[in-house]
Amino acid sequence: MDAISTFLLAMSVAAAMWIALLTYGSIRGKHLPTPCPDCGWELRALRRPTTIKQLIWGGWTCPVCGCHIDKWGMRLSE
Repeated sequence: MDAISTFLLAMSVAAAMWIALLTYGSIRGKHLPTPCPDCGWELRALRRPTTIKQLIWGGWTCPVCGCHIDKWGMRLSE
């Protein structure tokens, strides 16, 4: 194998591992409706990400108080 093939193989393996870990974390994550830790508003299970971070890693933004919450229901400091 030449250097380019080795590099592409390594990048493919790294991407597959990242996707697997992301999926595993999402499966183990809390995807049920959860109350906002600040105001107690019940967040929907179906969410609309408001940031790129939420799009990639999951989470919510409370529509009432604007609190950013991770996929486990914990308040994010931003």
